[in-house]
Amino acid sequence: MTETKVPFLPKPEDFLEAVKQGQQTTLRVVNAFAESVQSVSPATLGTLPTREQLTEYVDRAYEVASEVLAAHREFTQTLVESAGTAYESATKAVRDATAA
Repeated sequence: MTETKVPFLPKPEDFLEAVKQGQQTTLRVVNAFAESVQSVSPATLGTLPTREQLTEYVDRAYEVASEVLAAHREFTQTLVESAGTAYESATKAVRDATAA
């Protein structure tokens, strides 16, 4: 049986590269946040943080994590939609080619 290649169907390497870029972006965000947290010290604050300040730091950390997770969700949904569209186009092209 002859293998039919569809040139406009994304290659797995393309998806892997997109995922890799998403992970690198996440790492940059997390590193930037970690560096900013490390710069907080009693000397920079003047005194030890209060319970309210600590709670605020925790809230901010979770907000950043939530934003990163939302970005990953959107990125993954875009990948799935792109793959679905490409698959539908490829399927139609193969059907049209075999019907002719």
